[in-house]
Amino acid sequence: MLNILLIMLIYLAVFYISMFISTILHELGHAVMALILTKNDVIIKLGNDKLIKNIKIKRLTTELHQSPFIGFTYFDTEGSWLKRALICLSGPIVSFVVALIIFRLIADAERNIYIFMLQIYGYVSLFQGIMTIIPMIYRGGPYGGHKSDGYLAVEVIADHIKSKRNDRENKPV
Repeated sequence: MLNILLIMLIYLAVFYISMFISTILHELGHAVMALILTKNDVIIKLGNDKLIKNIKIKRLTTELHQSPFIGFTYFDTEGSWLKRALICLSGPIVSFVVALIIFRLIADAERNIYIFMLQIYGYVSLFQGIMTIIPMIYRGGPYGGHKSDGYLAVEVIADHIKSKRNDRENKPV
């Protein structure tokens, strides 16, 4: 019984640590792309409760809040539609790439507790990539009412297509 309890505690600890690391890497994906493609400041907000620490490195500010298992990246939306779409999609892409790397690393590895921990992290990253690339508005929880990265990218692309169509329709003959 004690062994089962210990395994459950290890699993929960690894799961929560994996969520935290996945969120950081996912948001860094957005932030790095925004820093590369824009000249403005970028803010990563980890968590949604009381602010614990504010870290500023050049144009990147990271706000660490209590309950840091959710994240948002804020950037100025100026620039081309392609830049905005790339910034929106870069978080899920990082999540997928991390999951792919982990699954490739452990594919032929001998099974042990460390491989099991990496496998959990791989699945958390994969799930995060899937849940953020699907265009949707989240219904509940800490993300309730927010648009997914996929939704934001589709919005940017649709707005671009709509503006191109309007430009063609409003051209004088």
